[in-house]
Amino acid sequence: MTDNYWKFILGLQHNAQQFFKDLTSHHTVRHHWSIRNHDIFMVRNLEDSSLVYDSIDALIFDLFHQGAYDCSLYPFDLLFPKFEKIQSNFLLEINNYPVLIFKLRHTNIALIKIEREVVKEIQPIGDPREFWGTLSTQDVSNYMLFTLIPLNLEQNKKIRIFDSCLNWENFYKQTQEIIRSTPYQFYGTYDISFINNLHLYPHEEEGCTFPLLENPSSQNNLAFTLFQQFETLQINLRGFKHPRNEMAEYQNFDLEEINKLNLYEESINQQFVQLICHTANSYQTSYISVKTQNELEKEIILCKKQSGLQDSSVIENTTSPEPETISGWRALTTLFIVLAILLIILYGLFLLVQKYEFAQFLLLITTILSVLIVIGRK
Repeated sequence: MTDNYWKFILGLQHNAQQFFKDLTSHHTVRHHWSIRNHDIFMVRNLEDSSLVYDSIDALIFDLFHQGAYDCSLYPFDLLFPKFEKIQSNFLLEINNYPVLIFKLRHTNIALIKIEREVVKEIQPIGDPREFWGTLSTQDVSNYMLFTLIPLNLEQNKKIRIFDSCLNWENFYKQTQEIIRSTPYQFYGTYDISFINNLHLYPHEEEGCTFPLLENPSSQNNLAFTLFQQFETLQINLRGFKHPRNEMAEYQNFDLEEINKLNLYEESINQQFVQLICHTANSYQTSYISVKTQNELEKEIILCKKQSGLQDSSVIENTTSPEPETISGWRALTTLFIVLAILLIILYGLFLLVQKYEFAQFLLLITTILSVLIVIGRK
């Protein structure tokens, strides 16, 4: 699952839900997160490959006319555990990812991601050993191609169970256990910043960040906080494995160690998909009080200490010893001694200049050189 896909689908779900609930107009049905994370959007018929929709608003408006009243996200593995990759003329995405489910009066419909359409095989040009194939516009990450598949009774039961078993504090604890089960130490494992909104470009200047919520609550949100933690961890994992990071332990891993890290990454990715789905469906219930936040922050500090990491807030709050104060009498005595030594040196220099012409010449040259050095530095 690519970064742009989950941002695209989260924005699409959020504004579609707002439209179905009559909380936004048809003029603003396309969310910034969706607009900025796709170039091409198409929904094709699974049976005959015909084009059904070619824009987000066309999909939402037509399903609304058909009776759609709600939409939510659910893990692909939950609904389609034994799905065939090849369907008709399509290669479907079968790795776990958030699937958008539109809920209509008499049925629920899944928006399934198509990895690519099957195209005609091109014969090699010249020596087949040197022919690398042809480029495809379907390879770009902003190519969003989907199909619609109705859910059966068993799948509808699964989505009801998925929605009913959520407790945000338990989910938070479960997530921390998974993140901290890392076989190796990474930066960001324990770093959590409590926030009340998500931003598409969080590091841009104000007005260009494109928040998920237009009018967020002043309370911090546990779901959004976990999003930030996951993104930080995934960035650090990519840096840890990057081939140019020669100082990373990963460059010296054997096969067993690589497999351990891959299993850890898989568990992280699976939990991240769960987080995306729960956030889309129930972020409104994940706001926390100041008291709860303080308790969680204390727990983070405790876990850092137990893991052998020094907490940054503890370092910041550590007071340094006050500098030693000097009494007025002591300062005055020191000043007199310094002045006396300075006068003795000047008097000795005066006597030396008066008696020896060479000393006068040396003093003159030294003075000129000092002036030139000062002017040169300016």
